[in-house]
Parts: sequence; C-alpha cells; structure tokens
Amino acid sequence: MHGLHFVESPRNVTSSLGKPVVLQCTMRGESIDQGPLDVLWLRNGQPLEFGDTNQMQVPDDDNNWLVISELRIDEVQLSDMGAYQCAAYSVLEDSLSIEGHIKLEDCAVFVGLYKWCLSDCRV
Repeated sequence: MHGLHFVESPRNVTSSLGKPVVLQCTMRGESIDQGPLDVLWLRNGQPLEFGDTNQMQVPDDDNNWLVISELRIDEVQLSDMGAYQCAAYSVLEDSLSIEGHIKLEDCAVFVGLYKWCLSDCRV
C-alpha cells in the first residue's frame, strides 16, 4: 500500500482557562515517492496561520517514514475552543486526520447579572 495515513489524530482535551494544551498527530508515509510533506493544523476547518507548531520527520523503515506534528497553546483561551485536525499535503495526495476537540471546563462567562454558558463548554 502506498500513500499517507494518520496513525494518531489529535485527542479531545478538556482544560482550564489559561493552562497549556498540546495536541499531536502522527502520519505515516508509505513510499519514497511521496516527497516532502507539508502538515498544516486546522481549527474548525480553517488553517491556523499563527500556530505554535513543531514538526519532525523520522524514518520508520527502508521505504516508510513518520511525521510527528505538535501544536502547543501556552495559555488556552475561549477563542481556542473548537475542532482541531491535521492536514497533510504531498505531491501525490492529501490526507486529513480525525478531529480532536479542545473544550474548557467551568468556562461560564458572566455578563452583568446574567450567566451565559458557551455551547462548547463543559459545565
């Protein structure tokens, strides 16, 4: 079998406001014909332009390699909540990971005397 496939997708994470969060995905490339990979992180289907990411490509065996990509959020905020996934692009094909979600616990927002709970919060 030739091609790209994710062997690890981002996991669901529930964190507290202001805490660090790390998401990771791992992809296997099965063929030396794929060429270099461009792995991109998406939030709610949109590319993250200013994400703090690290990427490492390591040989798995003679013809296969692994690409490990990590997204770090030093202080998670309300705006960081949502669905995250990795997208990999090569000369021959594209591949998307399964979505993982960032949710915040106890993220009630107080506005005046009213308490609003955001739909992505776990309260």
